[in-house]
Amino acid sequence: MSFIVVKYGFNHKMLFGTNCMFAPLIDSIRDSVCKNLADILTAKNTEFQKKLKEVTATLGNEKQALEKVKRQIAGIDDSKDDEANKDDKTDLKGTKKDRKTIKSLKKDTKKEQKKDTKKEEKKEEEKKEEKKEEKKELKKEAKKEVKKGGKKEDKKSTEPPIDPELEAKLNEVTAKVEKCESDIELLKQKIKITKETSKRFAKPENYPKVIDLVDENGERKYIKTKKDIYANTYLADKAGYYVVEVTVSEDGKDAEEVKRVEIDGMCVRNLEEERAAMEEEANKLPEKGKGGKANPAAKGKKK
Repeated sequence: MSFIVVKYGFNHKMLFGTNCMFAPLIDSIRDSVCKNLADILTAKNTEFQKKLKEVTATLGNEKQALEKVKRQIAGIDDSKDDEANKDDKTDLKGTKKDRKTIKSLKKDTKKEQKKDTKKEEKKEEEKKEEKKEEKKELKKEAKKEVKKGGKKEDKKSTEPPIDPELEAKLNEVTAKVEKCESDIELLKQKIKITKETSKRFAKPENYPKVIDLVDENGERKYIKTKKDIYANTYLADKAGYYVVEVTVSEDGKDAEEVKRVEIDGMCVRNLEEERAAMEEEANKLPEKGKGGKANPAAKGKKK
């Protein structure tokens, strides 16, 4: 059985048998290719939206971790706050009378305890506020010294040195937060482009009106003029052909415009592949010499 390899989209391929006339083959290629691209874009859009939710959730967790590290560096002990927020509940086992007695005792003492508790809470809050203000002042003074370019040996350090482990943790979590934010922006772009591109293939009326095949050497086959002959008598067996859309002006006076039926790689690449593609594209940019001018050594010799 003879067949051809039809190329389209973004490195997508499909096999078509050529033991038939060109008329049904043309329709089959156009409908199959466009429907397949519509399915691919819909699936990718759903995939990117799901990934966006996952990365957004991860970003929230990483931001919490970053805040925790910053508090540790600032000397704020979260463990005490956690203990204070825990309900002091105990398992009371015994008879109903015992439990009732305990409840009544609690009610009697609650009023007296409230007054003392409020006073203590006020004192604690005042102390906390004082500590916060002190830390703020210390940080302000430290920043002023850095701006003035003061030397450490001349002035006493107003802030203790950051623990190397905490500093490493801070850098690690900060990098994770930045990566998540970068991924979210990429995913939003991917969702937008897949949605817009899918409109071209969503309905049969949006499909290309006229298509043609172009071989690996760029030679167009003009298959619309050969509808009544068998495809295997004209197309090379097992050869690869690109699907192209042919458009003409309304008055038919202008030359036909031919362009491949393809989609942007951003529609199908995952995040890792997208980063690799961006890096590869950046490496293709001309090297810059001093003064912002192109480096002559980076250019090839003119022939």
